[in-house]
Amino acid sequence: MMNPSAFEIDFRIVTFVLVAMVVQLLICFKKKSLSSRLTPVILCFVVTVVFYLGARLVGGWYGLFRLLPVSFVSFWLLIGCGIGWAFWATFRNKGK
Repeated sequence: MMNPSAFEIDFRIVTFVLVAMVVQLLICFKKKSLSSRLTPVILCFVVTVVFYLGARLVGGWYGLFRLLPVSFVSFWLLIGCGIGWAFWATFRNKGK
């Protein structure tokens, strides 16, 4: 099995962040309720908790190796959602 290069990993992370940001922006501008705007953040949190519990059940180094990539990716997805929220908060009243 070939290991991905650093460029491929960086490209994947940037892609995850951009997708999370675009989805969050679309949801923020289209939906009016706060609960629907928080849906991507809540889903990311739930997935992180599920994988954390799964890693804790396995135990040992294998559990740690399952936990680190998931927490790293979910952190960057939350950063993407945060950037989307920041753009929405900045530009929501500019059109009026």
